[in-house]
Amino acid sequence: MLDRNDEKRAWQYVYQALLLEYCYILGRDGVVVFFKCMTTPGHRAQEDFQKDIAKRFYKIRSMARRDSKQKVVDVEQVQLYPVSEDSSIRIRVPPTGSQDEKEKRGREIFEQFSPEMRAALESASLEEVNKVLAEMAVPEAEKMVSFLDERGIRLAVWISKRESSMPQRKRERGI
Repeated sequence: MLDRNDEKRAWQYVYQALLLEYCYILGRDGVVVFFKCMTTPGHRAQEDFQKDIAKRFYKIRSMARRDSKQKVVDVEQVQLYPVSEDSSIRIRVPPTGSQDEKEKRGREIFEQFSPEMRAALESASLEEVNKVLAEMAVPEAEKMVSFLDERGIRLAVWISKRESSMPQRKRERGI
């Protein structure tokens, strides 16, 4: 909410912006006539200009109040992305029924993930995994990424990169 000083300053900004707009629209000759009318005591141009300022100011203020009432959420997300353009993140889900102990253990862990995360990993799409991570709370998503980094790479190479670089975590902010 604006206090009294903020409202005065906002009114002044609207006044100056409208004055500049009038000058631009009226052109060189029109500006001279406009200021002559504005400086003539009791001229109707003064009243019209003040009404225009008030109309714009109250419209802007009501829009600002409406927007401030809408819930503004500071969204933070954890996303996976390749370290460089020439690298990529490959996703590999441990196969069902494998005889390899690492893959068996990896599959057991995989089965404990949410259905959404399992579907995203099975799609082998980084975009799908990032969509699921975006829906999670940041601490939960960070834990998931750490889990995939540590256990996934050790147990089943779920997420790996070319050129031996590890997946990177990126925190993004948005509205």
